Amino acid sequence: MLSALIGLALATGAVELALRLVPSLLPDAYLDTLPLRGLALLDPKLAKEMPLEGVPLPYAQPPGFSPGREYHSGPPEDLRLYGLVPAGRSPDADAYPQVRLPLDSRGLPNAKAVRHAEILLVGDSFAFTGAVTAPPGLQSVLAANSGATVYNLGVPGTESLQQHWLLEHYGGALGFDAVIWLYFAGNDLDETQRLLARKRSGMETYADLLAESPLSPFLLGEVISSVWRPATAKVAPGLAGARLAGFPAGEPVWFLPHYLKQLAMAGDEWQRHPAWPVVRQTLSTVHRTLRDQGKRMLLVYVPTKAEAYLPFLDPKDARLRAMAAMGQGSVDVWVEKAWKNRGAQEDILRSFGREAGIDFLSLVPLFTRMARQGQAAYFAGDTHWSPLGQRAAALELVRWYLDADHD
Repeated sequence: MLSALIGLALATGAVELALRLVPSLLPDAYLDTLPLRGLALLDPKLAKEMPLEGVPLPYAQPPGFSPGREYHSGPPEDLRLYGLVPAGRSPDADAYPQVRLPLDSRGLPNAKAVRHAEILLVGDSFAFTGAVTAPPGLQSVLAANSGATVYNLGVPGTESLQQHWLLEHYGGALGFDAVIWLYFAGNDLDETQRLLARKRSGMETYADLLAESPLSPFLLGEVISSVWRPATAKVAPGLAGARLAGFPAGEPVWFLPHYLKQLAMAGDEWQRHPAWPVVRQTLSTVHRTLRDQGKRMLLVYVPTKAEAYLPFLDPKDARLRAMAAMGQGSVDVWVEKAWKNRGAQEDILRSFGREAGIDFLSLVPLFTRMARQGQAAYFAGDTHWSPLGQRAAALELVRWYLDADHD
């Protein structure tokens, strides 16, 4: 009995040592549970050298995405993960039973890595999801209708400084002539503020960041737990979706409470956002650099679903008010401010673009028009734009790219 226990201990120790020395042996199911998909284990040198303003590819991409592979899934539903959409069939399953999105060998959302591209897409998860190929999304439609090669630099969770870094390090050698920069109204400023706060706390590299979430001293136990963890996790009961006037059959729609809350912010509040000076300076720097190189830039304002759909929501709808009440304080005060200040952030970006000489396109009119016609520019159970919304937006981008006045 003792010899068996000793043998088991030795075998366990040998496996643990092997996992430490050759972390590529670790299963994806475990790596997906780690911050940055196991960067600290798989490439500690990169973690120590990469500044927070950089993006450690492919580790920065979402779980389930691997370089050189195409991701297959049902429609995204991050609002269910937030506990808002009730358990059950996805509310977008009928319209989008399957979604496909590729990653190239660099870990960026493209069918393949290229050596030359006329158009670069820059942004966070909205640029990333724009790479969907089935059904065709933003990138596919833009390429097909412009005749240009489009390369996508989108990485979820990135902010302006990191997107600038991606443009310089992954886009600079591609000989492009135009950059389309997708500014997402929901969190671009907040993500920049988060990065700045980390730097103020003394963090400089990803090794510093990952030190906040140290690895388990016993990897084997964690691996076994991740592989055999029960597949059925506890799901929050969720909320009933709000209804939009004009949508077919009164289909429900869910909103992230934080994005609803933002609609109440007035223009001076957006101007005072701690990250706005940094974002403004970054965009100005990128534009000046591109202009000096004879290249073009389009700044695209991508609204949140709440911003685009607000005119078609009933402020008395109990389902909307339930979502708005989550961390909002007085819903009546929110209603008064949100309907008044809905376009405040958009106005700030438009004024900035005009003053800086940057071509500017807001997608608010397009997505509002689509909603008026009963067309869903966003997924019902997710915060991101649907392939239908992406295709409509792509045609606006094509018009800008082909406009002779910009040559």
